[in-house]
Amino acid sequence: MSDLEEAYQQRDGDFRQFYQFDKLEEMAESSFPILDSLQISEQHYSEEEFITQGGEKKIFRVRDLLGDRYVALARPIHCETKNELESFLREARITSFLQHPNILSVHEMNLDAQGIPFFTMEFMNGQSLAEILEKLTKKDAKTLEEFPLNRLIDIFQKVCSALSYAHSKNILHLDIKPANIQVGEHGEVLLCDWGIAQIQTGVKIPESSGIDLSKITLDPQLLNDHTLVGAISGSPGFICPEKIHQKNKLSPASDIYAMGSLLYYLLSHQMAFSGSNEAIIQKTLKADFIKPSLSCNHAIPRSLEAICLKAMALDPKNRYQSIKHLEDDLELYRQGFPTLAQNANPLIYLKSWSRRHSKSLLLSSFFSLLIGFILFLAFEKINTERLQAITEKQRAEENLQLFKQQEAATRKNRQLYELENKLSALQADHFFETISNLYDLDNYTDATKRIKAINKHLEREHNQERLKILLAYKAGLYFVLQNYPDCIKTLDKINIQDSGKLKSLYDLSNIYVALIQDNKKLSSEQLESLTLRFPNHIQSMLYYTYYYHTMNSHRKPEENVKIAEALLNRINLLAPQTDRHIKLKKFKNDLYHLDLSHHEYRHLSMPIAVNRRRRNLLLTLHINQLDLSHTRFNDGSELIGYNLDELHIRGIKKISNLRIIATGRIKKIYHNLELSDQELLKTYPKVKFIRVSE
Repeated sequence: MSDLEEAYQQRDGDFRQFYQFDKLEEMAESSFPILDSLQISEQHYSEEEFITQGGEKKIFRVRDLLGDRYVALARPIHCETKNELESFLREARITSFLQHPNILSVHEMNLDAQGIPFFTMEFMNGQSLAEILEKLTKKDAKTLEEFPLNRLIDIFQKVCSALSYAHSKNILHLDIKPANIQVGEHGEVLLCDWGIAQIQTGVKIPESSGIDLSKITLDPQLLNDHTLVGAISGSPGFICPEKIHQKNKLSPASDIYAMGSLLYYLLSHQMAFSGSNEAIIQKTLKADFIKPSLSCNHAIPRSLEAICLKAMALDPKNRYQSIKHLEDDLELYRQGFPTLAQNANPLIYLKSWSRRHSKSLLLSSFFSLLIGFILFLAFEKINTERLQAITEKQRAEENLQLFKQQEAATRKNRQLYELENKLSALQADHFFETISNLYDLDNYTDATKRIKAINKHLEREHNQERLKILLAYKAGLYFVLQNYPDCIKTLDKINIQDSGKLKSLYDLSNIYVALIQDNKKLSSEQLESLTLRFPNHIQSMLYYTYYYHTMNSHRKPEENVKIAEALLNRINLLAPQTDRHIKLKKFKNDLYHLDLSHHEYRHLSMPIAVNRRRRNLLLTLHINQLDLSHTRFNDGSELIGYNLDELHIRGIKKISNLRIIATGRIKKIYHNLELSDQELLKTYPKVKFIRVSE
C-alpha cells in the first residue's frame, strides 16, 4: 500500500469518527453535517471505560457523542433504595450549583435506560495531588523537579480560591484532602468530591453575591439530611476537631483546618498525624503533632509554617476566620512580607526587607567590597617592599626548623604506626580467642552488644577460618534474639553442611521466620512449638531464647506456663511432654499458686551463664505460693531470688543449702524435714516452719 493510500485511509477513519457515521456516502450531499449528526444520533455516550470508585459512586471515562469529547460519568454503587440514589445525586446537585474554574464541572444529571441515575462531569487528564505527594515523599527526582514549593503553593492557592467561592455560596466541602484535588497536565487544578458537603443554615448571603434567594434550588434541610449523622465522616488527618466532637456547629473554619493539614503535607511531604485511624483521631483532638520544619529534612519558610499552624489551631476561634484571610496571608508571603500569622518582630521585618531588596543589597555589598579590596591592595603594595627582605630571611629560618620538626615527626609516626599494628594484631587475636571460647561454651549472654562488637571486628578480619567462627557465633546470637531473617542471612555467608549445629539453626530459622509478626517476636504458642521440636545437641540456645523472650516482653503468666513446663522437662532430662502437667492457679490480684508436686523435678534453673536469678524458669509466673511436695528437689540454691508467702516441701527429708531459702524472703515453709522444730527455729529464725504430716 502506498503512502498516499495510507494517508487517505487514516483521514477517512478520522472523518467517520468525527461525524459518527459509518457510511460517509449518506452525508456526502449534506450541507450541515454536524446538525444532521445530532438529529439522527440514537446514542449519547459510548466507549465506557472504568476508571475508579469511591464510597458512593463508580467513575467511568465515556465518549460524549453529541459533544464529541470525553467526559467522566458517575454511577451509584448502592442503588437499592431511593434514599441511596438521593444521596448519590446530592453531590451532583451541589457540584452543579458551584461554577468556578477550580471546581469540577457537572455537565448532565439524568437516568439511564434502567432508570438508574447518573451524572457526567468534566474529564481532565492528569493526576491527583495525593499521587504527586506520594512521589515527593519517595524523593522521586522528576516529581521534585516538576513540583517545587512555589508550584505546590500555586496549587494550594487555587484550592483556596475554589473554597472561598464555595463558602460565598454557604457550602462547606468537609472532605478536603490530596486525593480530592486533581492537577492537570497544563496547570489546571480542580477541587472534587463534594459527597459529604454541607450547606450552612441560618447564614445570611451578602447582597453583593448577586444571588436571588427566591430562586436558589439547593435546599439545606433536604441535602444535609443525607450526610452521616452521629458518625465521623471524612478522612482522618484532615477532619477538624469540632467535627469529631460533633458538638460545635461546623463553619468555614472547619474547612480551613483541613487546608492547614493540606499545607502541612505540601510543606513537609508527610501528614501531620500518623498511625491508625483511632490514633490519628485522638492526636487530632489533642493537636498532637510536631511543626512541619521539625518533621522533615528540607528547609521550610517560617512564614508558611506560621500560616499552617494558625490554620490548624485546635480552637476554631484561633484559626483564620475566612479563606480570604488565609489567601491574604499567602499573598504577603508571595510578596516577601511577613505574614500576620507570624506576629513578626522588628528583626523579622528587617529580614523580609533584606530579602525583597536582595539585589540592591548585593550590588551595594559588592561595590563596597570592591572599593575595600582596591584600598587593601594599595596598602599591601606599599608595605610589601618594606617587609620583603625581612620576610624572606624569616621564611628561610622557619623552613629549616620546620624540616627538622617534620623529619622527627615522621620517625615518631612510623614508630607509632608499627606499635599500633602490633597492638591491633594482639587485640584481634584476643577478640577472636574470646569469641571462639564463647562459641565452644554456648555462651550467648549480652547478645546485642556482642553482635555490634563482631560487626566492627568483621570489617578488618580477612582470615577465612576466623570469619567462619565469627559468623557462626553471630548467627547464634541472632537466633536467640529471635531475629531469624538476620540469622539466615549470616548463615548464607558460610558453609554449614559440615556443622550439625549450624544446619539445625538454619532449618529452624527458615521454619519460624514466616511466623514472626509485627512485634518481631514469637507468640507463646509458637515458642512452645519451638521448645518441643528443639534438638538436644543445641538445647542451651533454647534456654537463651527463653531468657531473652521473657526479659524483653511482658506476657501473662498463663501464656508462659506451657513453655515453662516443657523447659522444666528438658532441664530435668524428662520427655518434652508428659501425662502429668504442672498447675498454675490465680488466687489473688496478680498472684499465683504453682503446683509441681509429685513430679520428677530436681532442677528449676536453666543451665546457662546469666545472672543466677534470671536463670530460674518460674520467675515469669508471678508465683506467691509454690508446692514442691514429693519431688526430687533437694537444693535450696534453686530458689534464689524468690519472694513467696508459702513453700510446700512435704515428702522431702533433706535439703542442701537450706540457709539460702531461710533468709526471710520466703515467709512460710510447710515441711516434714528431718531437722527438729527447735533446730529450725534456732538456726533459721526469719522463716516460719510449719510441720505437716505426709
